[in-house]
Amino acid sequence: MKNQGRMLDRYQALREIGRGGMGTVFEAIDCATGEKVAVKILRKALQANPVARQRFRRELEAARRVDHPAIIKIREWGEDPDQTYIVMEFVDGQPLSKLLSPIAQYPLVTTVRIVRQVASGLASVHRAELVHRDVKPDNIMVLKDMAVKLSDFGVAKVPDSSLTQAGEIWGTLQYMSPEQVQGRLDIDGKSDMFSLGVVLFEMLTGRMPFEGEGMGAALIRRIIENPAPRASSLKPEIPAAFDAIVARALAKNPAARFGDCDEFAQALKNATPHLRE
Repeated sequence: MKNQGRMLDRYQALREIGRGGMGTVFEAIDCATGEKVAVKILRKALQANPVARQRFRRELEAARRVDHPAIIKIREWGEDPDQTYIVMEFVDGQPLSKLLSPIAQYPLVTTVRIVRQVASGLASVHRAELVHRDVKPDNIMVLKDMAVKLSDFGVAKVPDSSLTQAGEIWGTLQYMSPEQVQGRLDIDGKSDMFSLGVVLFEMLTGRMPFEGEGMGAALIRRIIENPAPRASSLKPEIPAAFDAIVARALAKNPAARFGDCDEFAQALKNATPHLRE
């Protein structure tokens, strides 16, 4: 598909704004209303694969279960022999991954504001009996006013779904919980909490918590076995309260983490009472 031109009858593509393993996202105009939208189209190579189409549609099913300011809103979806697509609200921002720097971290107040919003959104996701399974900076859109939108529910765990089998791993390895990297089917919201803890650690320090030699199986072992370093050991200016928050979010045992993501968000707020948001 060209970056510009009419598509799907109703929508006119303006430019490509994102590309992933499942599909390509375009900024587009809804010709019926004049509104700007985002249209995600399943990759042509996957269009003939019924399982891929089912997983793509699952993003629609999952996101529509949640109504929260920090969750991307889905407008509609469609399918024909040539294309499967999802139409979403357009977000004028950038992925957090493009804003992170290993040498210049966000101010603490901004880090707390971003992570608290994501945690609040995830709490709503979990109340809808969903598990996102791919919480990472690429999927956190940051707007100009520092509001955030969590996107990409393409690998979300949906109740009563048989798409994921025991031993299968879906998500992004560097941000996965110990239970997720082991391919367990009984993961819950505590797994997303761990992933958000990794994001928090990365925002605080500019580094990943389980760095070391080797990826793949070696990284999986570190995630399962190695404790994360204290954030303040890498950045002494980080308040000690954040070491406790990170350690709890990244606990190997899900039962040792926060009770839910609302509690995670509250802990961040309690740790920064003097900071203006």
